[in-house]
Amino acid sequence: MFCKKCGTELPDEAVYCFMCGRKLPADGKDRCTKKRGNGEGTVFQYTTKAGPRYAAEVTIGYIIKDGQVSRTSRRKKGFKTKKEALAYLPQLSVQPVQKKVTLQDLWELFEENSLPKLSKSKQGHYRTAYNKIKDILFIDINLIDIKLLQDTVNAKAATYYPAKDIKTLLSQLYDRAVAQRTVTVNIAQYIELPTLEEDSPNPFTEEEVKSLWTDFVAGSWTTGYALLMIYTGMMPGELFDLKTDMIDLDARTICGVGKKTKKRKLTPIVLADCIVPVILELLTHAKGEKFLPMREDDYRKEFKAMLARCGCRSDLVPYSCRHTTATSLALENIAMPVIKEVMRHTKITTTERYISVDTSPMLEAVNHLKKNSSG
Repeated sequence: MFCKKCGTELPDEAVYCFMCGRKLPADGKDRCTKKRGNGEGTVFQYTTKAGPRYAAEVTIGYIIKDGQVSRTSRRKKGFKTKKEALAYLPQLSVQPVQKKVTLQDLWELFEENSLPKLSKSKQGHYRTAYNKIKDILFIDINLIDIKLLQDTVNAKAATYYPAKDIKTLLSQLYDRAVAQRTVTVNIAQYIELPTLEEDSPNPFTEEEVKSLWTDFVAGSWTTGYALLMIYTGMMPGELFDLKTDMIDLDARTICGVGKKTKKRKLTPIVLADCIVPVILELLTHAKGEKFLPMREDDYRKEFKAMLARCGCRSDLVPYSCRHTTATSLALENIAMPVIKEVMRHTKITTTERYISVDTSPMLEAVNHLKKNSSG
């Protein structure tokens, strides 16, 4: 039924019009005949400066607010005649077309809100992964299936860790899409990664370390960064982030530069006496608070040049310095728990993976065994 005063559609049991407040007759004689079924919408008149106008309104659902059930509606105002408003009701009933959402849209939100909270290293991994999925960034996310995601990962990342970075980024974006009800499930979780093939530790040999010292003493001060990592177990990422005020030569420690794990972040890096002169020399080349006065890419190029200059194997990388620390300590018969602390590992099993012992000391050791008289 409808209010005779304002035309609002009302429940049959209504006593007052909830729009204009008019009391409805108890006997129902003055009530208008209901002309449209439930859900078809209603039309009502209202007054403007230009004269009376009509509005079309349909109910689109109900919500619970403050413990009360409230009706939610969609309304269009401004019709000059009731006939125009009635004709518009079917259009109001049609649900609006959902805006296309792409991975690019989700990335922009992630980049603005979540990415700045991560470490610079992690940000770099995410940005690299983002650049590898550019072929699918502007496709409607509802049109992307798991095959397309898997094919993208297979084409852009042949090894485990780069593929894992892409999968992690896509999962972050899909979680956002699920949260805003753009999709119902995070399909990125079903991406299959390549088999993880762990590289064997590849440390510097004793002769190679000696050649680094010779190069440094001869005036190649940049070789000191490799020596610093070898004699401290410092990670390359820690070297890139190291600030001068983190170094305490009196206490023989570096604090506050640990990365990735809580153990590394809380445990200080200890400095051997022999490396102190190297640090003093490197401090003279620091730029402001930044200990390493060059970009990461430039240092990696300098590292390769150092290998060639010192006659070292060309397949060594900055991370080989950290492997050298663990291996050298093991060859000096330092107890494994102590090596674990120097390396700032949480588990000894992790430390063991860093140690690559040359077989020559082992052969020398077994040659000390006396020949069994029984033959």
